[in-house]
Amino acid sequence: LLDTTWGTNGVAGGQLKSVIDMGVDANKNVYIAETEGWTSGRIEKISPNGKQITNWGQILYQGPTALHVQSSGKVSAVFAFGPQPITWLYTFNSGETVFAKKEVQGMWGLGFLAVDSAGNFYLNDGGGKITKRDPGGTNVLATYDVGMINSMNERVVIDSSYNVYVLKPMGDKDGNIIFKFGKAGNLIIKVKKPAGGPFYDVAVDPSGNNIYLVGVIDVGQGGIVRLTYKVQAIPKPYLKR
Repeated sequence: LLDTTWGTNGVAGGQLKSVIDMGVDANKNVYIAETEGWTSGRIEKISPNGKQITNWGQILYQGPTALHVQSSGKVSAVFAFGPQPITWLYTFNSGETVFAKKEVQGMWGLGFLAVDSAGNFYLNDGGGKITKRDPGGTNVLATYDVGMINSMNERVVIDSSYNVYVLKPMGDKDGNIIFKFGKAGNLIIKVKKPAGGPFYDVAVDPSGNNIYLVGVIDVGQGGIVRLTYKVQAIPKPYLKR
């Protein structure tokens, strides 16, 4: 059930514009990534009652284009360097203070960012592959191939065993496909979308036994569909709205 709503269209404190990603910490503070064009963007930290605590990131190249929030409030975010294949990974210590930063060349800083419990980063290289990098962002630990096309829209999540789940949205060639990879990058299963869709985002519980897809579940009706471990759709949607 809907609990509350907050925010209006705009760029002032507490307002929202061009939201591209969000996350929540253990204290229920909400972190929102907003980006517009090549030069405008920020991260807003908002309290559970909808009051802005702080915002930052406006001058860090383009972006943010994606973020990940740990339960502690540590924020990792992707920023791009204009129309060039250079990505900056920034980690903020629950606010504006930069905890670490790393330049990653040869990658377009668009799409998504995921971080596992060990602090490893998962980035889209824009060429149909997801790369897993160490917490410093330097070394590539594994590569997950989801198709050699120019796409930056894949969504990725990780379970507690470091298995990787990737959703290719319907807008891509051969879209609405769910991939499950092992920790080392080996493909475990690849399944075409369940009934319904298109689906735009994916989540998984820590065990990996339940997968959740966000998208269209019926004509004119959005919601969430729950899948079993074998990626077979449960007929009744988990949640409707």
